[in-house]
Amino acid sequence: TSDGIDAAMAAASSFGARAFREHFHTVYSIGLIDEGSTASTVSGRSYRATRGQLVVLEPYAVHACHPVVGSVFSYRMFFVEHDWLASPGEAELSFPTPALDDPDLFATLSGLYNALLTASDLAGLEQRLRQAFSALALTHGRARGAEQRTPVDELGLGGSAVAGALDRRDVAALARTAGMSRAHFSRRFKSTTGLSPHAYLILLRVEAAKRLLANGASIAATASEVGFSDQSHFARTFRRFSGATPAQYQAASLRD
Repeated sequence: TSDGIDAAMAAASSFGARAFREHFHTVYSIGLIDEGSTASTVSGRSYRATRGQLVVLEPYAVHACHPVVGSVFSYRMFFVEHDWLASPGEAELSFPTPALDDPDLFATLSGLYNALLTASDLAGLEQRLRQAFSALALTHGRARGAEQRTPVDELGLGGSAVAGALDRRDVAALARTAGMSRAHFSRRFKSTTGLSPHAYLILLRVEAAKRLLANGASIAATASEVGFSDQSHFARTFRRFSGATPAQYQAASLRD
């Protein structure tokens, strides 16, 4: 976790009624829905969210967004490390209900999001952001129990194993770590996570690209860093999973 304001990155999106295919984020994703509504799924469960609601998605939760056809779906997102929601060392948090009705917290986070655009006192803003996210955790979150392991945990894969496989872009390495044949592992992985191992690793690369773009890396350098030799292929892949081109994402991202 970063110690500065960049640990709570933010971005805004308004891309009409384009549906976003199944994907995940590696940190908590906290959304403010400004316009429209969406019928979405998260970890295989359906939910509906509409204007004025907060949406909270846990790290690695596979979800898909299907905005109402014919309307503009506009939202703002915070991407937040766990330590911004709870004290270091505390249990991971789960949010059983993705769509939340909390007008006061919505207004607070909306104001803080807008303040990020013109902030001059980053230290003071960081404290206010931490307080707001802590309030979200206290009001709507709960400690993740031992029975609430992530799908990747259930397959016997820790974060280091996934990171190593990402570096090598090697599904076979993940299968060996899990103690399974590649074919059996692929079937188990998809039934557990909702994604094929290949799609999962691509998403990890897209998430790494988002961080690089949000911190000012060029699109060409980002594509190379996350393992794409063809910049146009990177742009198509990035848009397919994020709903925005790398240039759109970078333009909408906020950073200190």
